[in-house]
Amino acid sequence: MPFAMVSFLTPFGGCPVPRAGLMGVPCSHCPARLAQQASRTRWVSLARSPLRALGGCPLPSCPADLAQHAVGVPCPAGRRHCSLAAMGRLGGTELSPGKEAHLRGTRTPVPMEEAVPKGIAAVLVLSALTAAAEYPDPERFRGAIDAFLAADAQTPPPRGAIVATGSSSMRGWHGRIAEDLAPLTVIPRGFGGSNMNDVRHFLDELVLRHAPRAVLLYEGDNDTAAGATPAEILEHFDAITEGIREVLPETRIYILAVKPSISRWHLWESMSATNAMLADRADA
Repeated sequence: MPFAMVSFLTPFGGCPVPRAGLMGVPCSHCPARLAQQASRTRWVSLARSPLRALGGCPLPSCPADLAQHAVGVPCPAGRRHCSLAAMGRLGGTELSPGKEAHLRGTRTPVPMEEAVPKGIAAVLVLSALTAAAEYPDPERFRGAIDAFLAADAQTPPPRGAIVATGSSSMRGWHGRIAEDLAPLTVIPRGFGGSNMNDVRHFLDELVLRHAPRAVLLYEGDNDTAAGATPAEILEHFDAITEGIREVLPETRIYILAVKPSISRWHLWESMSATNAMLADRADA
């Protein structure tokens, strides 16, 4: 089954400008093609972005367009974070000179040892040696799932739409996802606090019953925070894709890369390892 990585923002490089279409068109506008070179995956982006309609900066209250950031134009509001160098320093991480030059289109490609955050290999090894995390009982979300089913009964969603599901990052998009992805028809099914195993458990209620043309999935953030290893997260993701493949072999799956955040920056190495493993699945 075809599926592709879709990114809100790729730290340490990677073109975040939303230009390509939803159905798998690769980036063509980025002269450095860092997203493809560094992660070896087919990065695509939505026709419109959950960040802003025209691809605005992911940091709050910034009016800048990411297209400006991609060519090094400073933030029009004067915020230092909007320079390309500062974008790489979110959470206290410095961009190497070579990586910064690559982002500015003056050097291609970035060597893999620069492009991939240090420590991913160590995290992968430790993942294999760590005891399996105990995921919480998915039935704790039974009330939220029943509310979705009640809404379906009152106003049945069309078949062949796009199901958008996942944790609070997806749930927080509900208010404007229809506008952001118009004219595509979207069935928003995000439920805050969820993890990959929760989506696996409720796959029929969230996805299969709607027979969607595509699925947008954001999970892995809460999994990592709860102690799950990249390998465990990948196991549940594989079960989700297999469950969809068995019933809906033509449905496309888009997995959004786990995003960085200041509050969970200490987990970023593990999250990066998860992203690398998901990217390998998308590239297979």
